[in-house]
Amino acid sequence: MSNPDGIMIEQRLAALPELEGDKLEFIWDLDFVDNVKPFVILKLGGQEILRENTFYEHVPHFKDVVDTLLRKYPGRVYDVAPTEDADHYLYGDDMRALRKVPRIRNRCFKDYMKHLEE
Repeated sequence: MSNPDGIMIEQRLAALPELEGDKLEFIWDLDFVDNVKPFVILKLGGQEILRENTFYEHVPHFKDVVDTLLRKYPGRVYDVAPTEDADHYLYGDDMRALRKVPRIRNRCFKDYMKHLEE
C-alpha cells in the first residue's frame, strides 16, 4: 500500500470497471482540488477510470496502480503513460524516478507482448 488514502489493492481492484479491448493504453493525469490537494486521474480513451489522492514524488503509488491494472486486466495493459504535468509531479526532484518509472511502464509492455505470444 503506497497511496495517500491508504487504499488497499483489493479496494482498488473492486473499484476498477470491467473494460473491453485487447490493448489498453491508460493516461496518468493530475488534477488539483482548490489548487492544493493533488489527485491522480487514470484515463482510458478520455474516460476517467480511477481517481485517487497522490503527492509529490510518489513513484510507489504509480507502481501500485500499475500492479493493480496488470492484475485486473492481465495481458491487456499496453501502457500507463503520464501526461507532461503528471510526469513532472511524479518525478519531482528524484533522479532515481527517471529510471524507475520507465521500468514500471515497461512491465506493462512485456506483459502485453507475453500474452500475444501465447
